[in-house]
Amino acid sequence: AGTLTITDSNNSNNLAEVRGGAIFNERLLIISNTTLSDNTARDENSGSGGAIWNDGEMSLTDSFVSNNLSESGGGIHNSEGGKLTISSTTISDNTAETGGGIKNFNGELILTDSTLSGNVAVEGFASGGAIGNVGDETIATIERTTFSNNTAGRGGAISGGDMVTITDSVFSNNAADNDAGAIVTVGEMTITNTVFTGNSAGRNGGVILIDGYVTIENSTLSDNSAGRSGGAVFINRDDDAGLILNSSLLARNT
Repeated sequence: AGTLTITDSNNSNNLAEVRGGAIFNERLLIISNTTLSDNTARDENSGSGGAIWNDGEMSLTDSFVSNNLSESGGGIHNSEGGKLTISSTTISDNTAETGGGIKNFNGELILTDSTLSGNVAVEGFASGGAIGNVGDETIATIERTTFSNNTAGRGGAISGGDMVTITDSVFSNNAADNDAGAIVTVGEMTITNTVFTGNSAGRNGGVILIDGYVTIENSTLSDNSAGRSGGAVFINRDDDAGLILNSSLLARNT
């Protein structure tokens, strides 16, 4: 009971005033081989989840989420207590103020074997072009995923998160108008076997701005740039900010 299953479908050009332009879920939602495009949650102050608003348990597999729009979570908004599992899916060209592709608000996100590209967090200091993690209990686990050409004010690809793990992934050509071309952190983050290249920030941290505690292992940070400081890495002066860099390459960052 309480399960919605969607397969081999197209959900396009739907509109909600506040939450979930196409789908609003509070129970169990299973989606596969489906396209969600050109959906909108339009309220300029509280619109969230241009395509999907999730407050339950949701899985998304072998699907496309593109060209959706909202104030928060242009493609998907994963709300407090929600569990969102995404695999083999493309999330592209979605737009929001925070979390152009996905906003993860005190929820859990598991993301594998996927591509997030061309997503935008539109405001000058808006964060998380691809993923905006917000809240002290936010968890994100990311494996074998590519982030490319996402943009934001801060954190061109990813922002925030209390506990974030990134493994075997690629971040290329993401950009921030202000800080953190690829990632801005506030909690704990572990990055392993991951490549960062061609990312850029208008101010600080071509790859990453650290405002939490970060471990980077067996990774490559090359050919990234910042307009002011930290071509690859910028560590804030906050007492809680720190970095362990192990068996990694930093090269040709400017």
